[in-house]
Amino acid sequence: MKTLVLNPTNEGKFYKKESLKTKLARFIGEVILFLKVTYLTSVLILTCVCIIEVKHTYKIDIFPSIDTPFDNIYYSTGLPTLSN
Repeated sequence: MKTLVLNPTNEGKFYKKESLKTKLARFIGEVILFLKVTYLTSVLILTCVCIIEVKHTYKIDIFPSIDTPFDNIYYSTGLPTLSN
């Protein structure tokens, strides 16, 4: 919250002064927002990695009609597919 404070050295002019408490609250809010976004991004990436690993461990084709780049790389090594 910004307040207008009378400048004691120059009585005709006003300047904006933001309290330390307000700056600290805004900084903490931005840090919390950054941590939320970082956490959600890492969970999304780890979920994708887990799905790919489970898919390749059990040789399951989750989307049989869709060729993903991961499938193309994995099956280009000469391993047999279950759908063939």
